[in-house]
Amino acid sequence: MSTPPSRPPSTTRSAFVMGVRRAYPCPTVEDCDKWLRALSEALRGTTDEVERARIRADIDAVLERRLRLKVA
Repeated sequence: MSTPPSRPPSTTRSAFVMGVRRAYPCPTVEDCDKWLRALSEALRGTTDEVERARIRADIDAVLERRLRLKVA
């Protein structure tokens, strides 16, 4: 089981502009829940709009992964 960092990993602006999402290892629904909590906390802790947009995209990616795991 992976442990989410206190802050999500950073990415380059060009990768974000191209729509590349950061990878979050969540092989189980519980792992996805941990990442979602960590990302939500990071979102609350930042005021930079570019970083907030990145975090929101990451949250969307983890939610999609979580949904796929629950359906499977």
